[in-house]
Amino acid sequence: MNLTAEGKPPRKRSLLWQLLYILVTLVVLLWLGTNDAQLTALLSGGLPIQRQWLVYCALAMLGFWLLQAFAYQYIGRIVEARASFWTSLRITLFGEYYSAITPFASGGQPMQIAYYRRYGVNAAKAAMILAVRYVGYISAICVCYIVSVSVSGARILAAHPLVFWLTAFGFVINFASIVMVATLLLRSSFVQRVGLWLIGRITRIRPLAAKRDKWSEAFLKGMEEFTLAAECIRNNPMRCLLAMGMMLASVFCIFSVAYLVYRALGLSQSGYFDLFAMQLFLYLAASFAPTPGATGATEGGFYLFFAMVFPQNLLYSAMLVWRLFTYYVHLLIGGLLVVADTLGGIRRRRGGTPADTGNAEENDPSL
Repeated sequence: MNLTAEGKPPRKRSLLWQLLYILVTLVVLLWLGTNDAQLTALLSGGLPIQRQWLVYCALAMLGFWLLQAFAYQYIGRIVEARASFWTSLRITLFGEYYSAITPFASGGQPMQIAYYRRYGVNAAKAAMILAVRYVGYISAICVCYIVSVSVSGARILAAHPLVFWLTAFGFVINFASIVMVATLLLRSSFVQRVGLWLIGRITRIRPLAAKRDKWSEAFLKGMEEFTLAAECIRNNPMRCLLAMGMMLASVFCIFSVAYLVYRALGLSQSGYFDLFAMQLFLYLAASFAPTPGATGATEGGFYLFFAMVFPQNLLYSAMLVWRLFTYYVHLLIGGLLVVADTLGGIRRRRGGTPADTGNAEENDPSL
């Protein structure tokens, strides 16, 4: 899971810099496209785009959010942490927003724990919900990857062998999380010894020596959360399998956007699973980028992968429309919700509503 060693949300100044980075990147993308006739046509409404497919894009993103929220709420019931569907939906959107503005999506889960605390769910149960959800989501990604390789793997390997093996490496890293959960059910002490041994070996390198204690603490904290998730899965296998089904359906929603944009531009030569596979491969390849929302790597990867299906003169416009639905809409909707929630918290404090106990900075997710 993407938790910090200290278990605290990212600092406000860091988030502001990351938002500025995203804004600058968007401006640069638009500036680079000023000489693109198709972009000019898109912005002026002159591009022959089929609007009903854009509606389907919006519905796919809505489906992604709703299915994620249902999964959060359902897992909460499994671990006896009751929360309304509206709370689960907010937790979903907050997680997507803070993941979108932090490198490696590292801010999403700590902020979700902070918001769970605000809504009356203790940190231990919140961490368990997020751990079970993470395992379910990664399992869904791995299932989709295996299917995608069988459908379009040979084509992508032939066109971009280096990128193919990079995505395969991304799959292995993600699959390792599932293996670790399975191993924790059988021999947790073995996982702990191996993990601490690896950290010890890596931090023998002089520049990394100072990181040993921090990394060890983060590993033990993550192992504790995964152990709780493993126990939850073992005690509730069918219910957790149903939650994974919700995750799988949500993955299909968001990874269908590329195909819907393809059809919106009046194209139909390539099939659904070809574009689904390309978007999944792009997700795995760009997940290593250390920028907020993998900005830069994702746009470049889109050009690399989707040049095989989009005509060159439509590629830039397709990338912008696709990125709008799969990334910038998270920033817009999530950002508005964060502002509204923060203003609501200020009004409650001014009205004399008792705040949560504990450190004020940790209990206020806006900090």
